[in-house]
Amino acid sequence: MAAIFPVLAVAFAAFCIWLGVRFYNRRECWSKWTLAGILGLPLLYVASFGPACRSTATPWLGRGIPLAQIPRPSWMNLYRPLCWLSDRYQGSFFSTAILKYVEFSIPQNSLVAIQMDSDDSHLWIVAK
Repeated sequence: MAAIFPVLAVAFAAFCIWLGVRFYNRRECWSKWTLAGILGLPLLYVASFGPACRSTATPWLGRGIPLAQIPRPSWMNLYRPLCWLSDRYQGSFFSTAILKYVEFSIPQNSLVAIQMDSDDSHLWIVAK
């Protein structure tokens, strides 16, 4: 199963290159919109993460808060893949950029928690 991801990545890159060449050579309208969607939707997804974290931020006064009392709205599950990538590749440029973006987005003395599993064993928490 894990061997399919490199194949999909290469296929996606080849598709993007083919689409870019087709757009450049023929200037077709459908290729413009497809290229804009392929590049724009992931950027919009990542850009919407900051405002979503701001809307779910919880005041934090520096003392311990029981995990059961941290609000975790179910619609924030949309951002599980982004948090998983950031958690998986800690210390990378991507992870650092996402954490800085969240810290910039949430108010002072607040925290954000995103449920990573069905139980409370793994939370993705950022506090400022």
